[in-house]
Amino acid sequence: MPFIDLATGQQVSPQHPNAIKLETFVFDALPMCQTSIVYETDREDEFAPIKNASGDGVLDSPETSKRLQIERAAAWLAAKGVTLPRTDSGQTDATLEIKATTALYPDDLDSADLPAAIKPGESLLI
Repeated sequence: MPFIDLATGQQVSPQHPNAIKLETFVFDALPMCQTSIVYETDREDEFAPIKNASGDGVLDSPETSKRLQIERAAAWLAAKGVTLPRTDSGQTDATLEIKATTALYPDDLDSADLPAAIKPGESLLI
């Protein structure tokens, strides 16, 4: 992990690992609970964390979180009849976001003013 050398004020990029990632998981707290439940859900629908830095093939990065959220919004919009652009690999070719104040569930979009189609490369906030 890069750091600032206090003697020189310069950023240093070490050649070898020099840090430890501290991370706690929700299940670490379960022994402290009086009661608990387990709730299973689809990762694609409910879980798009950012736990790691950007990088090619890195899971739980800003890029993978954004992609999961775009694809969830695309699925909700497609279910409501919106035509979506797709890349050759099948990914949505647009940046989409549905505000929580607009919809928490797909059916909440029934009363929303939705476009009939989205153009390739378009950015849309609903």
